[in-house]
Amino acid sequence: MTKFDKQNLSQVASFKARHLNPAWRDMVSRGALVSIAYVLTGKLALLLAIPPGYASAIFPPAGLAIAAVYMWGRSLLVWVLLGSALLNLWAGMGPAGAITGVGAMAAAIIAIASALQASLGGWLLRRMIGYPSSFDQIRELLSFMLLTPAVCLVSATLSVSGLHLLGLVDAGYLAVNWLKWWVGDTLGVTVLFPILLIFFGEPRALWRSRRWTVALPMIGMLALSTSVFVKVSKWEQDDSLSVFRATARQFIARVHDSFRDQEFLISALAGFMSHDRTQAVSGMEFRNFASSFSLPFPVLQAMEWAPLVRAERRADFEAEQRRRIQDDFEIRERNAAGELVRAGERAKYFPIADIQPLEGNRSALGFDLMSTQNRRDAVAHAMNEGVPVATAPIKLVQEQARQSGILLLLKVREDASAPGLVVTVLRIGDFIARLMPEDKSILDVRLTDKAANKVIYGEMADRRSSDGFEQTLHFGAREYVLQVAPTETYLAQHQGWQSLVLHAAGLFGVSLLGAILLLGTGYTARVERLVEDRTAALATESRKNQIFLRRTGDALHILDTENRLVEASDSFYRMLGYDRHELAGAHASTWTTYPSDSSRDQAHLDERAGTFQTQYRRKDGSLLDVELTAHALELDGKSLISLSARDISERTRAEEEIRRLAFYDTLTGLPNRRLLLEQLGKALAQAKRYSRSMAVMFLDLDRFKNINDTLGHDVGDELLKVVGSRLTQSIRAGDTVARQGGDEFVIILTEISHPHDAEVVARKIIDALAKPVMLLGHERHTSTSIGIAVFPVSGSDDMTELMKKADIAMYEAKQAGRNCYRFFAKEMMRAE
Repeated sequence: MTKFDKQNLSQVASFKARHLNPAWRDMVSRGALVSIAYVLTGKLALLLAIPPGYASAIFPPAGLAIAAVYMWGRSLLVWVLLGSALLNLWAGMGPAGAITGVGAMAAAIIAIASALQASLGGWLLRRMIGYPSSFDQIRELLSFMLLTPAVCLVSATLSVSGLHLLGLVDAGYLAVNWLKWWVGDTLGVTVLFPILLIFFGEPRALWRSRRWTVALPMIGMLALSTSVFVKVSKWEQDDSLSVFRATARQFIARVHDSFRDQEFLISALAGFMSHDRTQAVSGMEFRNFASSFSLPFPVLQAMEWAPLVRAERRADFEAEQRRRIQDDFEIRERNAAGELVRAGERAKYFPIADIQPLEGNRSALGFDLMSTQNRRDAVAHAMNEGVPVATAPIKLVQEQARQSGILLLLKVREDASAPGLVVTVLRIGDFIARLMPEDKSILDVRLTDKAANKVIYGEMADRRSSDGFEQTLHFGAREYVLQVAPTETYLAQHQGWQSLVLHAAGLFGVSLLGAILLLGTGYTARVERLVEDRTAALATESRKNQIFLRRTGDALHILDTENRLVEASDSFYRMLGYDRHELAGAHASTWTTYPSDSSRDQAHLDERAGTFQTQYRRKDGSLLDVELTAHALELDGKSLISLSARDISERTRAEEEIRRLAFYDTLTGLPNRRLLLEQLGKALAQAKRYSRSMAVMFLDLDRFKNINDTLGHDVGDELLKVVGSRLTQSIRAGDTVARQGGDEFVIILTEISHPHDAEVVARKIIDALAKPVMLLGHERHTSTSIGIAVFPVSGSDDMTELMKKADIAMYEAKQAGRNCYRFFAKEMMRAE
């Protein structure tokens, strides 16, 4: 196929997709939506189900299917069939996701029954009520409420009957399951059918208007009823499971204790076998000792002695065993066919030499524990660790049925007269059966070897995690998972009906509420149509007023009592950079800094009158200084406020520039003497109030006049800028550095713990100014002399006096050779 041919085919396909059968495409889209919604709502409904049978008090897919056929016709039936089949296949999956033949047949029966019910229900409702319909007449609602229970007999009868024929529903529970099915479908239709019409039904305008007045209350009441049902069913379930839980805890404790007893027993047995280091325990002594444990440990299959036999002693050992216990004794193993044959040659053996009881276990005599991998691994572990070790699940040599077995092995001390292993044997089926309660219909049990990931007892059906117990048990250096759940028989015998009846009553109330609201909203809709003309006339008048308002030149805007924008002029939107629709009904906090930033501005608005200054926030986030004039309004009985905004940004910037010139040095940008004295006064007042220390540092650049005279004032000015920057970087954020004038600078350290802190800052400043400065392409050096006066150490609480003392200390630093610092001392005053 050429590239041209492919392009033509693509264009033809595109044309068909755009122009051919649009109705068919809509039907496919709706059908797929119906199938997906059927599966999802059905799965959610099953989450509310309670065992046994897992029937739900409401089944929304039934309402979904009938509503779909009622609105869009029988062409949707195939999608209903598909959705029901998928849901029931999903619900019938096994733990591994497998689908059985019976499960597939059950899903097919239920799907056919659901499709027949949807077909009949949609057809009857269309015939009796018609479509489109507003459901605002009593006759229409009564027809719906009476037809729904009758139609829902179809799926309940066909589905439950089919499940009974497949053997999935017992005859004794046939009526109960049929009733649950019928009630669930009926309530699903009465609740979900009107909700779906609200979102998809015709006439569209009427049904859409009912979203908040009908759908929301129904959904809210449905959620409330469901939450009450979940809570009550939880209480009911806890009560119904009380006997099971007590029995299960006792059973788990018995299993745990029995495992522990087995380890105690084998330890006692190993101790007996090694108690005499000079003489080996005879077979008769072993059997007599082991038989004494038969009554205390009835769950035990056998106790065994497996001595260590090396290859060179095999013949002597077999001969001795033939004389002692059995004429045909030999060390044996199983071949590939599972037959017991003479064991092959190997370096060492651990054959079963003695068994108690012998009856029922004779076939295990002579069997070599080293002949299979699971037994060999356990032997190696037991011999190395010297602790009781359990084998992985095995088939016992003496096993005639299909029970799993476990051997518990323990090494007899190496210094004993006869080294080897003592072994206890458990048949897991018998072991669990002896520990089960008398009433075996209560517990469903499964025991799993965790390391082997193998179930060694029980086949438990799927259960909700809250129904049963799961506990990890430790036995013979292995972990086992014991799971206990209530049986289906127990759940059926202890099922409560209170929660289902309560939920059914609540859902019936939801459907009645929906009917009442449908009648009320239908009447309301008719009344609303009568006032539409009057509303249109008022709207025309309102538009005239809006035109006048929007075209005014001032940034005029009107707020309601909740500070939400009612109307505004075009100049208001231009000022803030918004389009008109972006601020429709917006709160004033969208463009103002109050209430979070200025309670004063909010107070002005609350008073509904006055002129004040504030800031507006543009759409781009920048702030705009405005002057607002507010006036209260009364319009159609509503209290409003009219605001006229004037941009005063230029005036604000001018005021800020005046302040900058008044309080800051124009050359360095540092605070000038005026701001310095203001800050010093505040710092001194804070120090007095809180009994803290503070310091004033007076700095004078060394030989600065030489730089001015030799290099010029421009270079001197550049040097002063650099010095100002380095001083700022040398102090804390809360401290102040100011230019006193000429080459003099003053630093205020607002809070210090000790005069030493000021000394640290002085050294930091001297080091910072000692670094070279590039001026006119030449490297220059400068230094400073620093005088320090500390309050209250310097003995003055007057800021002028404190400044003077710092100045005196600075001159002392000059006298000392410059490029250093001095603290003020009283002797300096006398020297002056």
